[in-house]
Amino acid sequence: MVNALRAVPPIAMVPFFLLWFGFSEWGKILLLTAGLGLNVFVAIADKLESPDRDATIMFKSFDIEPRTLVSQYWFQATLEGLLPTLRFGLAMAIGVALVAEMLGSQTGLGHVIQISRATFSMDVIFLAAAILGTITVAFDRLLIVFWRHLIYWKQ
Repeated sequence: MVNALRAVPPIAMVPFFLLWFGFSEWGKILLLTAGLGLNVFVAIADKLESPDRDATIMFKSFDIEPRTLVSQYWFQATLEGLLPTLRFGLAMAIGVALVAEMLGSQTGLGHVIQISRATFSMDVIFLAAAILGTITVAFDRLLIVFWRHLIYWKQ
């Protein structure tokens, strides 16, 4: 069921969330959580379903039941594998927020792009795209720095 829901692009959910919640912050948070949460859930489930082969061999050689090491090993191993999913999810969340703004908001970069499109102001569209790219890169770098502090044992 989760994979079926994950197959629906979050951008396709934007009109429904706008109808249900309007442009409230609560609706935006739910939309981004639904889009990102399913991907994170699938990444965690995948990591736990197919454990690292080397770790499994190590546990068997020391006669350790792998399920007993949830906090000592599996939690850390799962966190290590989540960074690519979170980086993709962050870019997707910014894109979904932009689409939501384009569909009817009165503020934000999406609204600026829609107004500029109607008035054929290509320079404003390029500027908005550059700002959007800068914001995405800045958030990506912040996520990487935060992740390096969180996963300190990899250093």
